[in-house]
Amino acid sequence: MRFSDPNWLWVGVLACGALVLLWRRHDVRQRAALASFVAPHLRVRLTGSVSGFRRILQRSLLLLSVTCLFGALAGPELGFYWEKISRRGNEVVFASTRRAVC
Repeated sequence: MRFSDPNWLWVGVLACGALVLLWRRHDVRQRAALASFVAPHLRVRLTGSVSGFRRILQRSLLLLSVTCLFGALAGPELGFYWEKISRRGNEVVFASTRRAVC
């Protein structure tokens, strides 16, 4: 498989890495803010309804879509070739001598 512009693949890798780093930073800040705001014994009761699996699933789907986006921007070329085809044809022109009456 070839790509018409493989530089987009490198940009995609950098974008995905930046997303992961931003998510990690956000999680650390969120935990720190929650720890300073809520007592440790209440934290479990307040965050009990938050699903870690759904958060991971949501982030992984977003990461997959960004990966597919940059993969598409790279322009994958798989199994095609250019072939010049010359065809001979007749051109038909219809002409009318009538005038339109308004």
